[in-house]
Amino acid sequence: MQFMYERLILMRELLSDRGSIFLHCDWRKSHHLRLIMDEIFGVSSFRASISWRAMTSSGYKGKSSLGRSHADILYYSKSSNLEEFTYNPYYLPLTQNMLDRYIHKDPDGRKFKDSNLGDVSEETIEQLRRNNLLYITSNGTPRIKHYLDEAKGVIADDVWTDINTTNSQSNLQTGYPTQKPEELLERIISIASNKNDLVFDCFMGSGTTQAVAMKLGRRFLGADINLGAIQITTKRLLGIVKELRGQTTLADEEVKYTGFEVYNVNNYDVFRNPVEAKALIIDALGIQAFSEGNIYDGELDGRMVKIMPINRIATKADLKGLIDNLPYKTFETRKASSPTEPVERLTLVCMGHEPDLKATLEQELSGYKLDIEIVDLLRDRSDLRFKHEA
Repeated sequence: MQFMYERLILMRELLSDRGSIFLHCDWRKSHHLRLIMDEIFGVSSFRASISWRAMTSSGYKGKSSLGRSHADILYYSKSSNLEEFTYNPYYLPLTQNMLDRYIHKDPDGRKFKDSNLGDVSEETIEQLRRNNLLYITSNGTPRIKHYLDEAKGVIADDVWTDINTTNSQSNLQTGYPTQKPEELLERIISIASNKNDLVFDCFMGSGTTQAVAMKLGRRFLGADINLGAIQITTKRLLGIVKELRGQTTLADEEVKYTGFEVYNVNNYDVFRNPVEAKALIIDALGIQAFSEGNIYDGELDGRMVKIMPINRIATKADLKGLIDNLPYKTFETRKASSPTEPVERLTLVCMGHEPDLKATLEQELSGYKLDIEIVDLLRDRSDLRFKHEA
């Protein structure tokens, strides 16, 4: 939740004033995430909780609970003013039942249905007559015509049952485990953006958001910590570029953004290798390294140094290995000889961390006085530059 909280705050800052955000989640955390979204974006910026029936069956069905066949998509706008954010109604095709209601035909063959005229002025009736929208029934009752060829369809609501997950045999299947169908992103992007707008997916996976954005004439950004995701997305976008450039010349209003670049940020290429990353941190901070097998990784300015996991934020769960292997006999000796002094001066080095990491460690070791310092390389030493072989 802390991981998502920090990123959602940043997402709100990055959104344009007319922008919206869609957060996909399942039943396990959707209620927690909605509370976080309410706090960050404001309750009045809540637009919908979309239920997407992503699956046709569930292992729970008929056993111990109701079947679970939908995912939640939380939809918030940055602005709470209904006039200030981009929203485009999305029309679904008319059902056969609705089509069957167009039972009348004009002399020229145009099919239409009719509805009650209601209490309207003579001026309105005259305008309907001029536009050939007035229909007089066999018993002389005036009604309004609605032509089938002008029907846009049915505006989508917050329950989506017409989009299936990507078929395993589809030529759009990338093999990425969390791949979303293009139809899902096409609907979301169409609802909340216009041509030439900028779309961002910070957990882009197989690049479905970027692929659809390119096809719809939107500019796009994507990010992912998984190198496989970057490679799959790059290959996928290159395929779409080839496909689009093979089409006939597009009109100006149908411009497609087929150029893109791939960047490594935050020393991403370094921190994919934890062994190399630890060595680089030790060198960059000037830590005197200890030999393998020591609970600490080294010493710096008279303080023991422990390097936490460096490919993600450090959590309270990461402290367990440290707590279980601390030199408690040495702590007891130091405590007995100098009761008012810390038994250890300890520095934890991490790449982001849960806010109560230090308090948790102090609580777990409440029997000892400790001097704990946390060095967050993303915040405290964000200017740090790592030297490594290209």
